[in-house]
Amino acid sequence: MSNLRGLEDVHMCVQKSLNNELSQIVSGAKNQEHHDILLAAFQRAKLWPADKKELTIQFCTTSDYTIQGQPLPPQQPLQWTPLQILGLQNNSLAKKIQGSTDYPNAVKTVLIEWLQPIIPFKLNFVESGGEIRVGFVAGKGSWSLVGTDCLRSEPNELTMNFGWADVATFVHEFGHVLGLIHEHQNPRGAPIEWNLPVLYKWAAVTQGWDQQTTYSNIVMKYSLDSINGSDYDPKSIMLYFFPGKLCFRGDNLDPGSRVPCPPGENEVNFTKNGVGTSINSLLSPTDIEWIKKVYPGGTGPNPPTSQPTGSDGGKPIEVRISLPNIKKHPIFMVVIILLVIFILLIILKM
Repeated sequence: MSNLRGLEDVHMCVQKSLNNELSQIVSGAKNQEHHDILLAAFQRAKLWPADKKELTIQFCTTSDYTIQGQPLPPQQPLQWTPLQILGLQNNSLAKKIQGSTDYPNAVKTVLIEWLQPIIPFKLNFVESGGEIRVGFVAGKGSWSLVGTDCLRSEPNELTMNFGWADVATFVHEFGHVLGLIHEHQNPRGAPIEWNLPVLYKWAAVTQGWDQQTTYSNIVMKYSLDSINGSDYDPKSIMLYFFPGKLCFRGDNLDPGSRVPCPPGENEVNFTKNGVGTSINSLLSPTDIEWIKKVYPGGTGPNPPTSQPTGSDGGKPIEVRISLPNIKKHPIFMVVIILLVIFILLIILKM
């Protein structure tokens, strides 16, 4: 990716389950069939009821609230992901909130403009007693409980945290609130062939994840019976960005480098075929279709959606048509003038 300084620019969220229930299901299943039954019940129980009228959202910034059992620390500035990385340099909403230190208002703005129009229940922002309790704690990662798990967590514990700031992460985390899973764990579609030793090392160096967290959030596939979703969608905002290749110096990953690697470092395939994914910063048409199917009744216009991308991580494909320089080709200029006259004559006769 030519617009990334290095892999330290790439952040990933954790799709959390309450009391680590998902890991318990994975480890406690008697066999694959038993695992699939448990996982199906686990996922479907997370969706909000069809008759829900409102979802209350609270922004928590004081030490009265906790993250991972510890009181919230004083607010520290969050790192904003550069818009050129997200491919949103020309997006009016992204530009409007970029760099703001009023993180609650930035999240609220994104949700009102991009999510509220496509869901039937009202997003109600409250001062206390919120079903979704959002923190902005740097260094604690970006993550969210899935769906109705928020209702079963301790009333003073965060259900979501933003450890960095950007439009895509705001929408991604609230995708989890609605019950969307990570797209690379979708069992429908061509699987990503991970180079597991490299993947585990990369996740440890860049995300601080242990092997179990990496497996649960990246490698593990849901069973077909456990999700109510679409076919694999390479443009989904729930899909992580994965590079196709990484740079290693000996056996050590260099998170500050990118392909082509600097002298003394070797390219190593992140996936077995060396093919990665793009950076998806907007809801895809399929994301919107799924949300409207599960939660019918949204009456507003659809938000902007992801565009077709080339291999350069999320940038729209540019189609350019080169015409001859008419100053250097007078015959071509004459032809153009005659063609314009011909079209005008046709219009006048109509």
